[in-house]
Amino acid sequence: MGFMDWVNGLFGAKQAVQAAQSWQQQQQQPPPQQGYAQPPQQQGYAQAQQPMTPQAAPPPPEPQRDFGPLRPDQLEEFSYQRFELEGAYNDPPKKAQLLQKFGYRDEAHFKRIEETFMSSADGQTLTQAMMAARMRQQQEKQQAQLAANPEMMAPIEGVTLETYASMAAQQARGLNQQQFVALLGQNGMDQAKYDRVSKGWMDRMSKDTTATIATVYGKAFSGAGQGQFGAAGAAGGQALGSFNAQGALQGPGGAEPCTFEKYCEIMGAQSAWAKAGMDVNAMLKQKFNMSALDWSNLGSYWSTKMISDISYAQRMGDMTQHYEKQYAQPSADADLKF
Repeated sequence: MGFMDWVNGLFGAKQAVQAAQSWQQQQQQPPPQQGYAQPPQQQGYAQAQQPMTPQAAPPPPEPQRDFGPLRPDQLEEFSYQRFELEGAYNDPPKKAQLLQKFGYRDEAHFKRIEETFMSSADGQTLTQAMMAARMRQQQEKQQAQLAANPEMMAPIEGVTLETYASMAAQQARGLNQQQFVALLGQNGMDQAKYDRVSKGWMDRMSKDTTATIATVYGKAFSGAGQGQFGAAGAAGGQALGSFNAQGALQGPGGAEPCTFEKYCEIMGAQSAWAKAGMDVNAMLKQKFNMSALDWSNLGSYWSTKMISDISYAQRMGDMTQHYEKQYAQPSADADLKF
């Protein structure tokens, strides 16, 4: 399991961008219609036949800015409350309880606050706040899941999840059989035990609907610091889900392992190779001198960067598509005739 796969599943930046755009469109009001002068009642024929001049309707009154129980700078908190209320859509008693908990008199009061926040935020600021709110929701679900089921993180045959993830990261460097056997020995395992442990952790992950285990695994995998971009992977894993003093999502520290454009180029190239039926790992090594582990570490860094700064995610789609077209190859089966 690569870092990029599971982090996109949890906190897909593209979905957050689309959700924010949809939310804004729902709040837009139709523009005011122009009014026209009334026809003359007691004027001469010539005057009465003259075309009427359109007159602009008076501007609508400025809406009263009401932030309710929140401050104007608490867009992330409002987004969190909105998501929580959406989750209780089919549970009126719970929804009423949440409205009271958050400090709203009723749903109409909340809607008025929603209009105020929507008219005060630009698209990028809104999307960033929604991303942070979703991250907070996910973390709360995971904390509740772990508190209710502490056994889900219990070691399997004495092997913790962190140890298993670290071994997987080392194996992903491309160890030969002799090197892997040595790694097993260093951790008190043989091949049979390792297979049981691996099966056990994979089974737990597949049954964990909150991705609590996958999150810990991903951080430990990238935190192992293996490969040529190991430091960047570790920085991404450490920053994931962290908030700074202002309550904003924290980005990874350290130098960029590559430019963002290069990252999108590699992503687009892999997509093109996969569609052409080519060996993606072999092409990754041939074209960029990278292993699957190296790519996973780049994903760790840039995925966390995109979560903390949504402007990167907004650029990624077009850039990736551009490079996918550039690297497009005829399908490996295109010359087959039946």
